[in-house]
Amino acid sequence: MIGDTDKNNTTTTGTDDRNVTCDKTEHNYKWILQIFVASFVIWCVAVPLLFLALLLSIRPRSIQRRHITTNNTTITIATPHHNTPLATGCRFLSNEYKDTMILWEFVDVVRKILLTGIVIFIDVEGGDERILRLLVAIVICMAYSSIISLACPYKRTDDLNLAVVSNTLLTICFLAGVIIHQCKEEEDTTTTTTTTTTTTGGGRGGETGHDFCEELFGLSFDSYNATLVVVALTATMLIVTLLYIGVLAVKSFGVPLLVHSSSSTPQQQFG
Repeated sequence: MIGDTDKNNTTTTGTDDRNVTCDKTEHNYKWILQIFVASFVIWCVAVPLLFLALLLSIRPRSIQRRHITTNNTTITIATPHHNTPLATGCRFLSNEYKDTMILWEFVDVVRKILLTGIVIFIDVEGGDERILRLLVAIVICMAYSSIISLACPYKRTDDLNLAVVSNTLLTICFLAGVIIHQCKEEEDTTTTTTTTTTTTGGGRGGETGHDFCEELFGLSFDSYNATLVVVALTATMLIVTLLYIGVLAVKSFGVPLLVHSSSSTPQQQFG
């Protein structure tokens, strides 16, 4: 938001559209505000609660365990007593997690919403000019990494490893965001000071933004280099994800499919 202030009047306009005045009596602003409120309630409130309700409703109350021996190898199959259509349709919410961690998808969705939506409500007036939001995001990521490492909610170890690696890379991106923010702000301040000094015919405007970043963070690090780090980390995460999918595709060959006699739905077993 941008504020144009004089002695008797204050007008705030949107940064994306200067024609929209942030005034509740303005028709366009009221329309935008209504869309925001509806979207916020649907995505940040209704979706997590819906996921939680579904997970609670399909959470198995008791587990049947059957042992199948093939080639001197015993495979234990755990299945709920009641395999309802609702439970089958909601597999995408719980299929990757242990039976005792079936609610973890709700925890993960809340984490994503906190990082992508709720943090914007921190320091609403001047949050985009400060690093408090980035610090809160870093704390959330670090806490989540510790919790997920201790809880181990995934059935498969490689899923857990991928989750830890992706969250670690996300934390590093937020840390690089702090460097980008601080160095860019100092560079902008230095540019403004230099322009003012040149216009008034003064001398040099003091320490440059590059020197400030080097003194604050060490080495020859600036906002440009920090941006390159973020881009490299994003590309690394993409490559790791593709490699992970490739490894899963290769490992899936030769894995037996066991079909329950009470259901025609095949279930893939990992020994």
